[in-house]
Amino acid sequence: MTALLDQLVASVVTLARKSALDAVAGIFAGPDGAAPQRNAGGRRAADDQGTPRSSGRITDVAELAPLIVDRLAASDGLTVIEIARAVLQSPEVVKRVLKKLVAGGQARHEGNTRARRYFAGGSASQRESPRARRRARKAKGAARPRKGAAPRSRKAAPAKAKGRTRRAAKRQRRGK
Repeated sequence: MTALLDQLVASVVTLARKSALDAVAGIFAGPDGAAPQRNAGGRRAADDQGTPRSSGRITDVAELAPLIVDRLAASDGLTVIEIARAVLQSPEVVKRVLKKLVAGGQARHEGNTRARRYFAGGSASQRESPRARRRARKAKGAARPRKGAAPRSRKAAPAKAKGRTRRAAKRQRRGK
């Protein structure tokens, strides 16, 4: 009885080893069933270099943009991480696509850095570049004085007049 049991265990172990080896060989086999040719460094052979490897991810930005816009339209604001998880991409790729969508007016964002959320649709103020927005703010601020600010004279005091600080120069002008 023991000999029969030992023989059964040996045959099961042999079958398990064979199926494990077949599974490993199937993983490393090429599309035609044969193992890919490798050179001495372990890299793929030159004729096999051009075949794309499929990772299940979308590599074309044009294919990814509509997925992101649809996802944004179906929600009320998503972060980059949430979008990346939804479309199975890295946050870096998603950020690149979102930047183009915001520039094109297909998406807009609210908040800064980590708190930034993206929404479907865009606004005219976000279509212009950040530099243009800064210039507009500066021009707007220069046109009207701040509330409660003292009127400025036409001549601005130099940063340091004869070694004095601005505050000391201001005190001297007031006569104090």
